[in-house]
Amino acid sequence: MVQKTIIKIGVIGTGVMGRNHVRVLNELGVLTAISDNNIKTLKHISKKHKVKQAYIDHNEMLKKEDLDGVVIATSTRYHKTLVLDCIKQGVNILVEKPIALKLNDAQEMITKAKKKGIIFTVGHIERFNPVVTKIKKLLKTLGKIDLVNCARVSPYPKRSIAIHEGILIDIGVHDFDIIQYLFGAVSDFHTRMIFSGKQDIYVKSIFKINKKIMGSMELSWISPKKERTISIYGKKGMFKGDLLNKELLFYGDTTTKKYSIINKEPLKLELQHFIDCIKHNKKPLVSPEEAMGVLKTVADIYDKEKS
Repeated sequence: MVQKTIIKIGVIGTGVMGRNHVRVLNELGVLTAISDNNIKTLKHISKKHKVKQAYIDHNEMLKKEDLDGVVIATSTRYHKTLVLDCIKQGVNILVEKPIALKLNDAQEMITKAKKKGIIFTVGHIERFNPVVTKIKKLLKTLGKIDLVNCARVSPYPKRSIAIHEGILIDIGVHDFDIIQYLFGAVSDFHTRMIFSGKQDIYVKSIFKINKKIMGSMELSWISPKKERTISIYGKKGMFKGDLLNKELLFYGDTTTKKYSIINKEPLKLELQHFIDCIKHNKKPLVSPEEAMGVLKTVADIYDKEKS
């Protein structure tokens, strides 16, 4: 198979996350076109990043630009329609997390992408966080793992005023993906939630990982501080990972060690990986099946909360 040398990427959705994709893809020299149905936002972003090809209609962009890949960074409720439109045009896809709101929608996308033979991956960006990468490499240092605790808390983000989804599906998917990536499947949930109207804004969940490791997660949009941490307890010591400030500490019986972390932007690493997958026809680090597994975990917790 002939490797592509020049890669052309488009972005659908230039809101809060989409404009970050636009910025980084521009820096990487592969951004070709953008699309957004908000004309004011589209004009602002295209001018700011000097993008010549800007479209209100994403289908027009797909048909005219001969793109190698598309990043979809819209509200989750539009993912299915946009992904299927890209599949129809045979364009490789990176869709922001979560993959979908419904499991059957996720499955339909996966099935059709496979049938078309395109690369389909999901933006679980914490996989590319240098702290998570370091933990993956050093995990055996801890010996048998007994307990994993995750915390992702902050004051209420302004962007969440405009979304319908709650904190569990919006950002909880990050931590469930990290846990799935490092340790395996999650089950046996015991969860408490606080709601503001219909939107969950605080979640505390205790669960089992691989049916033998105890795990817990705290998610909050009503915290006075901003924190994203993972604590992993093993027989030989524990890791304390700060995903926000890119720090990893080891605590043993008599020793403490701070690991050297190369502070690279996870989004740039994620997008470079997507480009490399297209160039070399490689399997992406995040499979859509794994993303669907994370969505199923979240759906199971919501279902249990309703029952």
